[in-house]
Amino acid sequence: MEDEHICIDDIVDHLGADEELPGLVAFYGVFDGHGGTDVAASVHKNLLMFITEDQYFPTSVEKSMRSAFVIVDHTFADSRYLDYSSGTTVLAALIFGRDIVKRI
Repeated sequence: MEDEHICIDDIVDHLGADEELPGLVAFYGVFDGHGGTDVAASVHKNLLMFITEDQYFPTSVEKSMRSAFVIVDHTFADSRYLDYSSGTTVLAALIFGRDIVKRI
């Protein structure tokens, strides 16, 4: 199967992060792979890390998500190990209490 998904109800608990976040923060994503499993699996594995390690996280989550998607694209373009015939469409959401930040 080429698709992946992720459901993390508490990213602080999941990442073991010491960072103080404003309330409960959740992350959900669906990775609709096509042409192979490489890209969907890579994005599934790395997207949340790229978001939370961004310099703007957590003060500007929209910037962090935008930056993370650019990094994902560059990582794929620079990799010699991923199958270039594969790809993925991503729907991801970070939920800060009642605030939802999404990226399609």
